[in-house]
Amino acid sequence: MSLAFKLVILLIGAWALFYRKPKATMPRVFVLRGIILVFTFIFTFCYWLFFGVRILAGQSVGAAATDADGFDGADFYDAEGVRQIIAGIKQADMYYKIVQYAVTFVDVLLFVHYLAVILLEIRQMQTMYTISVVRSPDGERRVYNIGQLSIQRAACWVLEQYYKDFSIYNPYLDKAPSRKGKSDVSTTFKFYDIDGGTNNSLQGRSRAIMAASARRRDMSHNERFYEELEYERKVRRRRARLLTAAEEAFTHVKRMQNEPGPAIPMDPTEAAHAVFPSLARALQKYLRATRQQPYYTLEAILEHLAVCISHDMSPKAFLEHYLQPCAAIFNNRDYRRIQQWALVCDVAPSAALADDIVFQLKNGDVGLLVHIRRLPHFNITEEVIDPKNNKFVLRLNSETSV
Repeated sequence: MSLAFKLVILLIGAWALFYRKPKATMPRVFVLRGIILVFTFIFTFCYWLFFGVRILAGQSVGAAATDADGFDGADFYDAEGVRQIIAGIKQADMYYKIVQYAVTFVDVLLFVHYLAVILLEIRQMQTMYTISVVRSPDGERRVYNIGQLSIQRAACWVLEQYYKDFSIYNPYLDKAPSRKGKSDVSTTFKFYDIDGGTNNSLQGRSRAIMAASARRRDMSHNERFYEELEYERKVRRRRARLLTAAEEAFTHVKRMQNEPGPAIPMDPTEAAHAVFPSLARALQKYLRATRQQPYYTLEAILEHLAVCISHDMSPKAFLEHYLQPCAAIFNNRDYRRIQQWALVCDVAPSAALADDIVFQLKNGDVGLLVHIRRLPHFNITEEVIDPKNNKFVLRLNSETSV
């Protein structure tokens, strides 16, 4: 009974720890997992070798010795019965040894499983490093705490946090148009002397023109400031128009039981098609201003609107999908069941994390630069407040207001 219970526990534990679908395909072998598998193979091989050599071979030798004992019918009344009794006792003793041997083997496998749980699961729970993740090209940054992992497992963990915490990268925001009425002026000039002037006069005029061009370049930061300010005002204005249009559109939709008079029943999809034209123009302008138009199709917007109407969501709940940046995992345009990332590092990916290690994860135009910093040792001392010095007096002078 004890052996059966241990086998069930070992089977469930091995299934929960080893027979899980991997979250990522690593470039190198997981060293700790490989060590556990090597230990399991060595212990299994040694126990089966000992079982085959000592127990099975000993059983055959004992049977041969029993047949060679020379029980003669003249010396014993029932030699065959005595021989069968002795053989039964030896078989029972051999069965007991085999069971004890199996129990010992199962105990060893349980200890190996406990070691695997400590190395693969518990060891990484203690925080040891702080990592900084910076996304290129928009420069969004996050900071996390992490335990003792290998570089490739840390990269997998960083990607999990990236798809959860980072917003969707929109490359169209980097291509914002310049202010209207401002045309780019070429800074490359070519000079011709049609009057046959000297070279000194040409050089003087070229230096003056190039100096003016340099001053215009120096003023580009001022133009960029006003462009960004105008863009923010434009986005806020269109956001306000979109909120107003959505609130007016949602006031025309009510559930059937809440409608006092006769009405034409519609399902959520039909209701979405009915109210969408009243907010379509404002939503289109806002998406165009925020460069989100390529990410949302008409069918996706209508489907989202139908879901919100079906669940009695408010207008702000419907617009939150477009007003607030979503997590990268909800990027329906670039979402794939298998995401391909490249790990760039000067150290072997199977090596453990260490202080000042830098590696990069690349996927197309998006790159994640990860910098590792080890947490310091905190030396905390105790400072006791003397009760005699924990008393205060109030000093007043002529200029003190009470």
